[in-house]
Amino acid sequence: MFKQIGMTALSVLLFISVIGIQTVTAETTVKQPSRNEVFTTLHQAFQAQLQLGNDHRTKEEAEKLLQPHFQQPYITKFLDENITQEAQGYITYGTDFALYYIPYFSYDENTKMKYNQQKNIVYVYEHFPAIEDGPVSYGEHYECIVLKQEQGVWKVSDYSYNETLPKEITK
Repeated sequence: MFKQIGMTALSVLLFISVIGIQTVTAETTVKQPSRNEVFTTLHQAFQAQLQLGNDHRTKEEAEKLLQPHFQQPYITKFLDENITQEAQGYITYGTDFALYYIPYFSYDENTKMKYNQQKNIVYVYEHFPAIEDGPVSYGEHYECIVLKQEQGVWKVSDYSYNETLPKEITK
């Protein structure tokens, strides 16, 4: 009888421990990242994108280079839009308007950050004034990157280029 009570008590303690661990994990998941953490993540992601223009690679190598910084759907969009296949392998080329690259944020007070605790996502955005003179011109717009946690790591999950600030940010 004592053996059975001991096993039951052990099972209850094990159950409570598992619940406690899940609670701690849930609490750490909803913690807002610092500006420094977010900006470092974006810098590392951008550097990974730039590396794809240095050497020819297989498509798998290109994906592997991006995986620590981007969620898979974003990687697929980025590669579909920006990678070129040549005889030596895949490579990206520079352009003045490349979709899905991390924007040229100023990383100062003009670069804004909004954390959505319910969705556990971070919006990083900046307003870019119109440029009408020079070799490249574009209208006034906002560029936004969305970061989501994947297995405890903040990764780029979405990109937008809009004339107005997206509704998700203004809420």
